[in-house]
Amino acid sequence: LQHAVFGLGIALAIGLLVGAVLSASAFLEHATQPVLTLVLVTPWFAYVSSVVVWLGSGTKPALFMVALVAMPAFTFATVGGLRSADSAAVELLRSVDASHWEVLWRLRLPSAAPTLFTTARFNWGLALAPAYYVEGANVAAEGLGAIGRAAAAHNEADALWAAVFGTVILGIAGLVALTLLEH
Repeated sequence: LQHAVFGLGIALAIGLLVGAVLSASAFLEHATQPVLTLVLVTPWFAYVSSVVVWLGSGTKPALFMVALVAMPAFTFATVGGLRSADSAAVELLRSVDASHWEVLWRLRLPSAAPTLFTTARFNWGLALAPAYYVEGANVAAEGLGAIGRAAAAHNEADALWAAVFGTVILGIAGLVALTLLEH
């Protein structure tokens, strides 16, 4: 849970920052879109072991992988959401000398909220997978993934299924929490 929540928070923060910059510049958006798409479609599970060796055992590789997997979707959602603000409302705010930050904070971010919540729901389910997988590949023996790895290594089906169902319960609880937060 900790790895998925904090990794998703990092991905959201980076996605909001990068998305805000990209929504302001079509050139930057077109220049970075292939890189973001490449990160999005690359099979992340293929290089989990390399990330664990690179960052060491513990929390760092799990947070990195969750953030890496979820960040492109948050970035795309931010760009689309920020650009979905009503153009007449943008012009109205600019006519009263509202700064770019005021337009962003008072109009564009609220306009992006539905898209960001939809993306957060998708990314929540997605974040649990790299968190579980990295915990299983990690040298540290913490998290549901480590429990699942140990259970699989010792042919303990009950413990393995318990780890899987624990992840499912976290997924459902996270979706409920996101729905409540959105309301």
